[in-house]
Amino acid sequence: MSRFKPVQPKKISDQVFEQLRDMIFRGQLKPLDQLPPERELAQQMGVSRPTVRNAVSRLVSLGLVDQRQGQGTFVANHHEGGARNPLGLMIEGQSLSLTELLEVRLGLECNSAVLAARRANEEDIVLLERSLAQMSEHIKKGGLGSSEDVYFHMRIAYATKNQLQVQLMKNFYDYMAVGIRENLQILYQDVVNIDLVHLQHEKVLAAIKAHDTHAAFDYMRSHINFVIDYFENLKED
Repeated sequence: MSRFKPVQPKKISDQVFEQLRDMIFRGQLKPLDQLPPERELAQQMGVSRPTVRNAVSRLVSLGLVDQRQGQGTFVANHHEGGARNPLGLMIEGQSLSLTELLEVRLGLECNSAVLAARRANEEDIVLLERSLAQMSEHIKKGGLGSSEDVYFHMRIAYATKNQLQVQLMKNFYDYMAVGIRENLQILYQDVVNIDLVHLQHEKVLAAIKAHDTHAAFDYMRSHINFVIDYFENLKED
């Protein structure tokens, strides 16, 4: 008997699931956005309705979307305490500190910035610019812009075109969503930090647009170290 199994082509439902999941992680589908009806989604993606149904069921099981009887399917509002994986719950339970989270982000995201500067295409740049613009808009309206902040960093990960880097950031997503929200709630109590953080993001984006890998690394490192230093200084006060 052969030890090897025949190779199976990737299922269409897997491709549909991955496309929808990635749109959620990149912020192209945002919390509380409603997905098109099953029939319409199937037509747009050129697949059958059972294929769409299977993919959406997987999104539901992961807590990425909610199905509401008689209303439709909506992207889960994970940034505001909805369903999320155990990583986010560990942060909120304070079994991990924000500094520990930031130290891990330092390694992951400096690498993301370098690879994004090397490989980002026009679509990546447009999405990153949109994140910064929407972040500013939310802040002007009195919010934190934390969701758009998360999307900015996730979109950098997708711009790396490195599937393992993307997967690591996906698994890290809930940590980051909770951590960024809590960071900003404290940071933005000092209004000076709003402009400082925005400028740091702009520098990272400018380096990626210029395909300057060294500058992208340095600016991302400076951005995250700024937050680490801020919280370390708070402990000393």
